[in-house]
Amino acid sequence: MDRGWRVPGVEWWPDEAITDEHVSLALAGGLADVMLTHESPARTPVRAVQDVLRVNPLGLPTQPRLESAASRARVAQVWHAVAPAVLLHGHMHTPGDGVTADGRRVISLGRDCQEGHVAFLDLPTLQVDTPSLEQLREASRNG
Repeated sequence: MDRGWRVPGVEWWPDEAITDEHVSLALAGGLADVMLTHESPARTPVRAVQDVLRVNPLGLPTQPRLESAASRARVAQVWHAVAPAVLLHGHMHTPGDGVTADGRRVISLGRDCQEGHVAFLDLPTLQVDTPSLEQLREASRNG
């Protein structure tokens, strides 16, 4: 959504856009346990992402916001069809998580060096651990 402030090919890439072909290919793969996406799904259960979308704290213009909404709709189309137990995404740079009425979890990761910017996913259990910055610093010090 903030590509107007970024350098093409350095800080954002035109092929980041989710196309109908991408959606078709993802749907053809069938059910999944996990989705890792850049974009959030539309109607996310993550309150922090809902707040960013509602408030628009960066004052983003209308056109990029409309394009982001279309992108979120495409992610949601795949998300609903493949029904993963967990979806992790970045893009909004807003850490948080939420659970849908049917028990699926969405985790929004923060930006680099922000609390909640790292997550560890245990594939056998689908449990997600998001260590604090202090835990990450301590692990780094201890090698």
